[in-house]
This record gives sequence, C-alpha cells and structure tokens, in this order.
Amino acid sequence: MSGTKKSVDEIWKELNARTAPPRSRTTGIAGFGIPGIQTHTRIVPREQPTALQQQKHIAGDVSVDRDAPKLAVAYDPAAAGVSPEDLQQYVATLQRTLNCVTDPDRSTRRAAIIGLHSKLLHGDASTPKASRQMLQALLGGPLLHPLATMLSDPLEKCRLTVLQLLLEAAPQLSDPGVLMNGLLPQMVVRMGRVPVQEPAEEVRLAGLQLVQVLLQKTTTSTLTSALEDICSLLARGFEDPFPDAKKEAAATLTVLADRLPAGALEPHAEKLLQALLPNLSHQHSKVRLATLSGLKSLVLSGLPAGMISAELAPAIKPLGFDRAAAVREAYYAAVASWLGCDQQQQQQDDQMGSDLRSLDGDQVGSRCR
Repeated sequence: MSGTKKSVDEIWKELNARTAPPRSRTTGIAGFGIPGIQTHTRIVPREQPTALQQQKHIAGDVSVDRDAPKLAVAYDPAAAGVSPEDLQQYVATLQRTLNCVTDPDRSTRRAAIIGLHSKLLHGDASTPKASRQMLQALLGGPLLHPLATMLSDPLEKCRLTVLQLLLEAAPQLSDPGVLMNGLLPQMVVRMGRVPVQEPAEEVRLAGLQLVQVLLQKTTTSTLTSALEDICSLLARGFEDPFPDAKKEAAATLTVLADRLPAGALEPHAEKLLQALLPNLSHQHSKVRLATLSGLKSLVLSGLPAGMISAELAPAIKPLGFDRAAAVREAYYAAVASWLGCDQQQQQQDDQMGSDLRSLDGDQVGSRCR
C-alpha cells in the first residue's frame, strides 16, 4: 500500500472515471442470476380510451352518447322541403362540431356550441349557412335532442348560447311548434319547478323569450297540449326575482291568451293569478304595468267570477292611487275593458260587473261611462 495520501480532487476524478455497469434487459427471476433461465420484457403501449369512452359523460348529471345525431326522428325532413340525403350531407359537415357538444371538457363544449351557432346562422368555409328549410329540418329533427339536453349543461355560457341560437332561428322556421315537444320538458325541469334549478337570470330570461317567440307561430292544438308546461314556466317567471323576467312572463301571458280560445286558461287561472298578483306591489312601475297588462289578458280569457271578488279585486284596487300616472291610466283602461267584455258576452255580468265597479267606486264608474 502506498504511504502517500490522495487528495480530494484525485479521489473525485477516480469516482467520475468509473463507468456504470451495463443495465440488464432481463427482468423477473432472471434478474436474480438463476442459471439457464432468461426472460424478455416487451413494452406494450398504453391502451387508449375508445371514442365512446371519451364521449360518455358531460361534466354534469346527464350521460350522453356523442355519436352523430340519428335521422330516425319523429320529424320528417320532407315536411320542411328537404330530402333525407341533403339533410345527411349537411349533418356530415357539422360532425366534428357535434362530436364536441357533449365533450367532458367544458371549454370544448363551449367552443362547439358557439361554433354550431355560427355555422348554422352565418356559415363558414366548411359549412354553408343553413337555409330556412334546412334549419327547420335540423332543429325539428337531429339537432333537437342534443340542444335540449344542453339546456342542463353545467356551463352557463353553453346554456345561454343554445337559447340564443334557438331565439335567432325560430323566426325563420315555417313550423316552430315542432320545437315545443322537445324543448318544453327540459325547460320545465330547469325553470318551471320549485325550487328553480336554473341559477342564471339571463338564461331564465332567454327561456321566457323563446317561449314567447314559439307561441306566436305555434298551432292552437299544439299550444293546448303543452298548456300545462307553458303555464308552469309562466308562473315561475312571475315569481322570478329578476324584474326583466317578470315583465317577459307577463308579456308572454298576453301572447298566450290571444292565441287561445276563450276559457282555455281557466283550469290554470288560479295558479297564474296567485303568482301574478304579488307583482302589483313591485317597486318598479314597469313591472306593475306589465303585470296589469297580463292580468287584463287573463281576465278577458275567462277568469272565474269567484276569483275576481276574492283575489283580484282586493289586490288591484290600490293601483287606482298608484304613484305612477302610467299605471293609474292602465288600471282604469283594464277595468273599462273588463266591464265592456261583460256587456258584450252577457256572461257573469251581474257578479263580475259589481265586483269590478266596487274597485274604486265613482272613479271607475265615471271612467267607464
């Protein structure tokens, strides 16, 4: 052994100069050096999830298959003047966008519904703008269920964009009533039950706006069959804390009453009246004015006389002294129209007329003469 001591630098150089032993490729028991036994490891690539597995769930409570919308729907595209082949070809141009509508990633879904809105109503390099006939065939057929399902999307932007798309498209449809059966059940789940599940006031407002647009061109028979759901949405709209939603619901009631035959709303009158009357004392005069307009239509459509004396008369009488001149004027005009309606129809005139004349005594009488 040498008597000289090595310096730290020399020791460090020797350590760095040593090469690592070659790494064996064998694993398992061969790694323990047992003679005559060799093993080989084959690295298998990780199995990628299938497209169906990736599409399985929206980040919410609804499980949806993101396959292409099926054309086997109740609505016949020929009714819109579109052949099944043309419809299939147009859907093919939307396929990538539609595949992303129910993607688990919220940003992907948001981009997809915004892109679908743009493609249908404006067109782009890959998808031409949909004609009125194609819009009718798409929204009445393969796109109806995916859009209705997206009304429950956890992302507010997605829900609002769906309603905006339908709002812009509905006036162009020859038969917007076909949307009723597909949309109303989902809208009632979100906005027509107590407690209301929809937290965004802008989405609730857009939902009421869409109902009003659909009412204007929907057939009477379709309205009658959907009346229960429509009235549930309106009642929740009257109770909505958002003032614009209250006004929109009252305006929608006016449209609905004008589209229905007399007496059609009577089975739902009590529910509507109880939700509407509290808004007569709302702090905003425009809400009181819209509420009075809705009440006017409700009474003219056929309100039982017992409700007038027991509920309507006590609630509406203070409006004769309302601080807003527009509300007072509308109040007298509404009472006058109700009295005139009694005289024309000669129905319930004694009971209803006496109830209405008692609202404000001589003032109402002088206005109606």
